[in-house]
Amino acid sequence: MGIRNYSYKLINIECLPTSVHFNLIMNFEDDISELLPYIAARLPGCTYIHGTNVINYPEKYHIIAIKPKEITITRIKDSREAKEICEHWKNFINETEKMRGSISPVYEKKLEIGPLDVFKALPGTNCGECGLPTCLAFAAAVVKREADISECEPFFKEVDPELRQGLMERLEQAGLVERGIARNERELNERSKSG
Repeated sequence: MGIRNYSYKLINIECLPTSVHFNLIMNFEDDISELLPYIAARLPGCTYIHGTNVINYPEKYHIIAIKPKEITITRIKDSREAKEICEHWKNFINETEKMRGSISPVYEKKLEIGPLDVFKALPGTNCGECGLPTCLAFAAAVVKREADISECEPFFKEVDPELRQGLMERLEQAGLVERGIARNERELNERSKSG
């Protein structure tokens, strides 16, 4: 069963009393426990282990936890954004319910790439072209979905093509780059070797 009705509340972030952002708690009467493996299958880069009843999903600047009767989301600006996000997740879950027959459920899914994995493949110049002070800060931002690997021009100009291709494939598997980008990178590498 999907979500018919929901309520939400915004709460202050207790550990950051000067923050201008809120945490959102979206509650619903409908129990979506049975849908969690199907929702996890549709969320690239999420973490889910069947039986824990929680999907953790980093999305851009938010951290989202999807539970059987509740969704919590960090870093919400105001009520308008809260309402939009609640509607998005209600629709996403209801679409998942409708598509359930065509989705292969996932019972265990972990993000298999961390900031150090990304950092090791970066050029290490700390040039700041990405807008961040160091390559390590950029790598952490990529994993948290706060930056895109394409923002590091030296990565595409200075890094060994095979190393670059390997990272692109891992980023794709983790849902941190669009599908097909790693394949395009692989094709470019093969053309450059044969040409």
